[in-house]
Amino acid sequence: MKLEDVENRLLEELDECFIDFKINKKERIFESINSLSKREILFKLVNWGGRINLEILLRVDSFDVIDFFKKSTGKGLTPMITNNIFYFVSEGYFKKNKIIIIEEEKDLVKVIDNLKKAYGQILSFFKRFNTIEDFESIFNNYDGDNPYIVGFLHKNAVGLILAHLTKRDNYEDVEFEHDVIMEKYREGKVKDSYKKVREYINKINNE
Repeated sequence: MKLEDVENRLLEELDECFIDFKINKKERIFESINSLSKREILFKLVNWGGRINLEILLRVDSFDVIDFFKKSTGKGLTPMITNNIFYFVSEGYFKKNKIIIIEEEKDLVKVIDNLKKAYGQILSFFKRFNTIEDFESIFNNYDGDNPYIVGFLHKNAVGLILAHLTKRDNYEDVEFEHDVIMEKYREGKVKDSYKKVREYINKINNE
């Protein structure tokens, strides 16, 4: 099977089921945009030795955070939350298969059927982010194994931004916690962006 054919089938056959999303034809993803955030369902397809490896990813971005990060650093922000569906379904096909192998028609049909069944759980994941406070609770009340933000390099800078935007009473405590973490980082782009965000927020707070 060809990558393009698999991608087209996924988009076409799931369109009717994924009623809360629209197909972004340019990006080849399912997308839902409101005033707070952008939510996406995307399919990462890789041709691996004649077979197709598929990862199903759920992505969420906060417009307020992206704008604030750009104002304070002059840079864009990579997607804040991008995670494999594997982490957020409680049971079934996708809980057993982090990377799905598609070699023939029956494999693709099985993926599509199981995605339709899992749609309710996909929606539950996205409903976790209905307010800016929801984002804040993820970035500032987590342990090292939190799957929502694993691998996201700017999680500490974003944690500061969200504590500021939600007017956390204990902002200084949140800042201290992130400072301790960032002390372990080498000098580089991530640490530099963190420092700029921190300085920008402190400047606003001292005006």
